[in-house]
Amino acid sequence: MRKLPLPPLVALAACLLCTTAGRAQDAHYWNLHYGTRSTLLGGAVIGSVSDLSATFYNPGALGLTREGGLILSANVYDASFLTLKGAGEFNREVSSFSFSPAPSFVAGRFSRDSTDANQLAYSVISRQKSSISLRGRNVQTLDASTGFTGPVQLSNEAILDQELSDLWAGVTWSRALSPTIGVGVTLYGTFRTQSRRVSLDIAGVDSSAIRSQGLISDFDYYNVGVALKGGISVDLGEWSFGATVTTPRLGLFGSGSSSVQARSNGFDTDGDGAPDDVLASDYQEGLSSAFHSPFAIGAGAAFRTGDWRFDISAEWYSSVSGFAMLTPAPFTAQSPVKTYSYDVATAFSQVLNYGIGAEYRAGPKNSWFLSVIRDHSAASPTSTVVLSDIDLTHVTGGTIFKLGAIKLTLGAGWMFGNGPLPKGDSILGDMFASLQRRFPDLSLTATRLRVLFSFAYDV
Repeated sequence: MRKLPLPPLVALAACLLCTTAGRAQDAHYWNLHYGTRSTLLGGAVIGSVSDLSATFYNPGALGLTREGGLILSANVYDASFLTLKGAGEFNREVSSFSFSPAPSFVAGRFSRDSTDANQLAYSVISRQKSSISLRGRNVQTLDASTGFTGPVQLSNEAILDQELSDLWAGVTWSRALSPTIGVGVTLYGTFRTQSRRVSLDIAGVDSSAIRSQGLISDFDYYNVGVALKGGISVDLGEWSFGATVTTPRLGLFGSGSSSVQARSNGFDTDGDGAPDDVLASDYQEGLSSAFHSPFAIGAGAAFRTGDWRFDISAEWYSSVSGFAMLTPAPFTAQSPVKTYSYDVATAFSQVLNYGIGAEYRAGPKNSWFLSVIRDHSAASPTSTVVLSDIDLTHVTGGTIFKLGAIKLTLGAGWMFGNGPLPKGDSILGDMFASLQRRFPDLSLTATRLRVLFSFAYDV
């Protein structure tokens, strides 16, 4: 049985744009933040979280604070940019821009009885959410190009459409063991959906013939699961500490579909010196889906001095060995008649994320914040779905002030990262590695500007 081969698509820059953009969105664990103070501190609040975002950042802290009966985070807007820069035949940039509301966070308490050592709360968060639509097109004349003889006129197009959502809804139990120590755990139900369509096409004419190649790859799935996050919080006044443990996600059930179409006309795809006509097309639905997440351990500390408080947090995520989100059955190509196999698979490497933050209390109703977070990519080169392994830096600042029972948050954040594309596999199969070696200087740049306007209402 053979892996699905594809002829050398010389529209490589556009191809890489399609295959890398997915990973830039779902291989980072600290790219989204929740709550008011926690958002401005970039999530580096494991040792000091004091509002209902403790349901996620440290459930143990919920039993030590009575702050906030309801949190609604809204009106958070992201402007995101992705840029692929090529070299050689494709020395040009292809960019994507989007502007949209960021994922929201809702949390509340079931009880506000200050005499009750046990506290119950609920929360709904978006662990991942993205919508990408990329278009790359190019028409050019070259002296020579792979698969053609002599001068050639090329027309290339690459399209990527992706939607990703990973919604977590949880119930948190927390208990104060003493006035300074709290423990807690959140049980999350998770609902993940993802769809992705990649379309690549090249057509060219040289002195002898018109040749064309194309690839269409499409999948969508949903998966339902559960996960636990436990924590302990210690507040000693001047110093406070926290530690958390997050279990791997346990998948319960899910379904999806997958399709692929590879075609070639006029290219030598098997190396025998003669052009080949190829059509390998397949569509399957009702496939069982799977999705795995890592085991994680977090720790943080905070130090208060005068009107200042300084935070530091770190969280380690284990690796996740390669697994198939969807496993289509082998299929027989239309021409030539051969049996092929492919899957929709991914894997994650272990990472350590960390960050620091500072808070200045300007008055009884106003505080200012600044944070810097390092958000490493967990992308693995063994993934057949995504390829970019850019590490990101988040810088966030802003203010919180009280208006009666309402806390208003105003701020802005800047995320940035860039790097060369790694050598690895992809949905294009074994042919992809040799294509990458032809263009070793491709790099991807990701940036995001976040504008924050959110509020917490104390009921």
